[in-house]
Amino acid sequence: MKTLFRSLAVLLIAAAVSTAPAQVNVTTQRYDNARTSQNLSETVLTTSNVNATTFGVLFRSAVDDQIYGQPLYVSSATMGSGPNLVFVTTVNNSVYAFNADTGAQVWMRSLGTAPTVTDLNLGGACTDMSAKCGIVGTPVVDPVTKKLYVVAKSTNTLPNTQHTIYSLDLATGNTLNSTVIAATQGGNTFQSRWQQNRPALLLANNVVYVAFASHCDRPYNNSYQAWLLGYRKTDLVQASVTNLTPGQQGGIWQAGTGPAADASGNVYVMTGNGNRNGTTTFAESFVKLTPDVNGALSIANPTTDTFTPNDYAAMNTADEDLGAAGPLLIPGTNLITGGGKTGELWLLNRTNLGFIGGAGDPNAVQRFKAIVQNGSATDHIHGGPVYWNSPTHGPLIYIWGESDFGRAYKLVSGVFQTPAFMTTTMRSPSTGTGMPGNMMTVSSNGSTAGTGLLWSNSNIDGNANNQTRPGALRVFNAETLAELWNSEITATPSNDSNYLAKYNYPTVANGKVYHATFGTATSGTGELVVYGLKNTNQVAAPTFSPAAGTYATTQSVTISTATSAATIRYTTNGVDPTSTTGTVYSAPVSVSASTTLKAIAYKSAMTDSTVSTANYIIGSVTVIEGESLSVAASSGDVWRTVADGSASGGSIAFYDATAAADYVSLTVNVPAAGTYNVKIRYKSGANRGIFQLATATTVGGTYTNIGSAQDEYNAAQLYNQLADCGNATFAASGNHIFRFTITGKNAASSGFGIAIDSIELTGSGGGGGTVAAPTFSPAAGTYSTTQSVTISSATSGSTIRYTTNGVDPTSSSGTVYSAAVSIAATTTLKAIAYKSGMTDSSVTTGVYTISAGGGTTYQAESLTVAAISASDTSSNISEGGLSGGQGKSFAANAATDFITFTVPSVAAGTFNVFIGVKKSSTEGIFQLATASSTGGTYFDKGSPQDLYSASATYTEVSIGAVVFGSAGDKAFRFTVSGKNATSTDYDLVIDYIRIAP
Repeated sequence: MKTLFRSLAVLLIAAAVSTAPAQVNVTTQRYDNARTSQNLSETVLTTSNVNATTFGVLFRSAVDDQIYGQPLYVSSATMGSGPNLVFVTTVNNSVYAFNADTGAQVWMRSLGTAPTVTDLNLGGACTDMSAKCGIVGTPVVDPVTKKLYVVAKSTNTLPNTQHTIYSLDLATGNTLNSTVIAATQGGNTFQSRWQQNRPALLLANNVVYVAFASHCDRPYNNSYQAWLLGYRKTDLVQASVTNLTPGQQGGIWQAGTGPAADASGNVYVMTGNGNRNGTTTFAESFVKLTPDVNGALSIANPTTDTFTPNDYAAMNTADEDLGAAGPLLIPGTNLITGGGKTGELWLLNRTNLGFIGGAGDPNAVQRFKAIVQNGSATDHIHGGPVYWNSPTHGPLIYIWGESDFGRAYKLVSGVFQTPAFMTTTMRSPSTGTGMPGNMMTVSSNGSTAGTGLLWSNSNIDGNANNQTRPGALRVFNAETLAELWNSEITATPSNDSNYLAKYNYPTVANGKVYHATFGTATSGTGELVVYGLKNTNQVAAPTFSPAAGTYATTQSVTISTATSAATIRYTTNGVDPTSTTGTVYSAPVSVSASTTLKAIAYKSAMTDSTVSTANYIIGSVTVIEGESLSVAASSGDVWRTVADGSASGGSIAFYDATAAADYVSLTVNVPAAGTYNVKIRYKSGANRGIFQLATATTVGGTYTNIGSAQDEYNAAQLYNQLADCGNATFAASGNHIFRFTITGKNAASSGFGIAIDSIELTGSGGGGGTVAAPTFSPAAGTYSTTQSVTISSATSGSTIRYTTNGVDPTSSSGTVYSAAVSIAATTTLKAIAYKSGMTDSSVTTGVYTISAGGGTTYQAESLTVAAISASDTSSNISEGGLSGGQGKSFAANAATDFITFTVPSVAAGTFNVFIGVKKSSTEGIFQLATASSTGGTYFDKGSPQDLYSASATYTEVSIGAVVFGSAGDKAFRFTVSGKNATSTDYDLVIDYIRIAP
């Protein structure tokens, strides 16, 4: 039996990690469904070549926000062609594919507008995430079908949201299928607003399983529960619905670790705080779920397939979640282990987990304290245990709790030997105490001595659970726990791993380490930092003289490289140059306005250098005193000025905000058109909040965020603190609106107020403004025939470039527009406009859906109105632009009004739904929902559709896929979710409903 399980475990790992010798795939979080966090096929990196001389940063790939999911890797051999790919997701609902060997972006896909935690209005402060909470759980890849599955949380009608599961094509990022996540069980309904998909996705039994917990355990009214939902990998039809804490507080969090699965397809999870009754409710428990032939999960026998510590009630009261770290299925055995906030590990037999027993948990194989408490600090386990069968010591697990040393425990005769067999020489964090501990990975060339490496991602100081703190990548000899290298080992920042991406495991594949970080700011940035063996035959990176910085006058910048006879190329548009793109350097570059200068050096028979970047801010500093500013608008809190001899100008202004979302809008006179670096000088204090700066031309205009959120908190009051908000471009001189919105406060702060001593604008101005963004004609939408799309910009003399592959064009990439673009199939069209002496326009995006008809069309005027909201009316109308000259008008009065049609004789199956509509200046926004009958349960389909248009147009909108499990009459409910700010009413005009296979 031991041999059988060992063979199954090896097959499980091989299926997820390796497809061919020396080509490793990482298709799921922690490498395999057993969640061992080990790569046994690393043939490049060893204990002898990972050191300060030979190992370091190879390249960095920037993304648009924080990275919570572990990077995944798919080899070129698996793809069939093209480069090796590494996949990264962000909380801004963005999915990136990068060339795994160069860092170049291959594609990027946005999956809807991501809400912030503040948007959710959770009923209390939640600082676990600094801002957005779109894609949080690690995706999963199916290398057979070449699909990536990912779950995104997007805005609906705030504070409500929706989770959607997508399957994306690995090569292009195109959406192959999507389903809005919804579920009911035992009278309980899945409520997306309160739920968070923190655990990684699991692909097992041909089903993608998605687990959910809460945001900060809020609200305290049992609205969030421990849902585990499954979707068929072929078409994302829901295959499994499980709620482990029905009607009760609870969640499957596991600090991001995904559910585990064994070779038989059984799925294992650990749950967090909540109640437990042993029959239907299983908080604070290990749970084993068995699949049926369709992948639907259930607990076969609670007595043998669940385990709850005997003191779970006390753990719950003390907020000591059992499920604060995920489970590990120990290869070659029937054992499962895991731990949580008590700092203990449990070892259980998977054939009989043990249910619940008496004091000391006699039904467990073992329960012991694995973390040693450091003074008064908490001793939680958040990183799941890591397994490695060491060639010298035999089976080991590694665990590194918060504020403790890293520890290795030997598994001997089916139990762990205590105390720890080995420990590290340093604690985590290195300075002070705090969460979350270390997330670790083992790499080795099988059992070859000298190849075992233990990689660790941890914070350097402070509490990284509720704050964004600096991080470090460390590597240890896995057989001795001697540290070999860390990202802080040199005095230069070249190896710096930036801010910690908490609960994120390093991905080691084919000689490189793909390390997710939160980037260089406390929110709004992210970066994939890739480490490996340094190429001694690499061209030296270019250097700039004078160095990057702020200058009052035009600068003549010399670019050079230490490699003799190398060629240099550079760009000034923010795009990375390559050995074939960018301007060849031949003379100093004149920088007369604020510019990002990038350069690369290359030489025959040598590896290209890394890209060097320098930001130049040109111009004088304009200081605008806070006390001189007038309030254009606010949420109602006090704006006051106080005389202060230590402040700039002798006075300082305060905005006495009292809560998150409070704001004050100030009128600021910008001296000239152009790009400026914006800094806010303030006085810190113990009662300060966090603000996000945004600008607009008028109070009622469109606001654009400038930089990331800025925290003014400090335990001490300090003058002349500078918050660098980044760059802002103003198309004209004169008054502009600077809006300061409170996004929250530091956990240690006692208030939300902010101080504004002065606003400092650094820049030359006079840059000619920004090129007008391109417009498309006809506008993006759904059409039944090929469209000839004209692209234009209101800026005379500007050049336009466009793309049709979903990648953003730039002033140096994309096709130069010269004639109308013919669109014969569904296409995402993107365009940018640029002109010498002006700032490039923003990118305009339009999705053109070309629908050749087909399916069954139901004319709205012929359908029965099954239900309608009180006081509203509907009527048939006759207009030439409508299909058949007629349609149905719904005269709604407000948001939440609805009209329900009965669509007769619909066949069972999966269909694409299209709605023929009229758009005009009186139309509202609708959300479509369907049900098996007018009295059934309605499920939202697709996203809200805005029917506003300044002039009357008749078009077809695509809703997406709808699944009907049985044939018969179906209910289609159109609910008004709001209206465009410019629309004068909430009406809807429905021309027809088309259902196509």
